[in-house]
Amino acid sequence: MAKPPTHVDEEPQKFNKFQSIILCCLWTLYMDKIQSGSLSKQITTTFPELNAELEKFEFKGAFDIKSNLKTALQLFARYNLIFVNWNAADNERVIVLYPSIQFALDESEFATFVAGVREKMLNAGPQNEDVVEDNFDAEGEEE
Repeated sequence: MAKPPTHVDEEPQKFNKFQSIILCCLWTLYMDKIQSGSLSKQITTTFPELNAELEKFEFKGAFDIKSNLKTALQLFARYNLIFVNWNAADNERVIVLYPSIQFALDESEFATFVAGVREKMLNAGPQNEDVVEDNFDAEGEEE
């Protein structure tokens, strides 16, 4: 008789602070569009909307956005949270937000995470490389 397949428990994915902030912004954009009654087949956002969300949380100037954003978005795509068609022209490129993104964070964890990160960012400033390299799990708790 064959053995049933065993389930290997994997540790949650650890994101660095920059990736966590981008994920929080994407999560917020998704939730805003759902709550506003968007019933489209695909929930999408644009890079300008993502930048505006970063500005709203006062994180936009804290990172070298261009060098790290693509890497973070590719990571989220690997986990089926989003899709980005990198072959599209810059002005036509959108980020498709999959419904799975709503399970990456819950609202209370998100609020706690944003408050803690914002305080650290304001105290540390953008030049402190250690701040960018801190690791967080998907629930936003420091490692």
